[in-house]
Amino acid sequence: MKLHQMIDKLDPNLRSIEEFDGKTRKREFYNMSSSDAYSIFETIAQINGPEDYLVMV
Repeated sequence: MKLHQMIDKLDPNLRSIEEFDGKTRKREFYNMSSSDAYSIFETIAQINGPEDYLVMV
């Protein structure tokens, strides 16, 4: 949840939002490239350590 809050603060337009039964629904998905997502995780790993465990698949 904290990661979602952080991404929403960086760019709220990345979140997938849809209309369903006349209601607006915020989804857990984001419209970003895998390299952008990796960059976010990389930054978190650099702050919190151990960066060695972070591998892009």
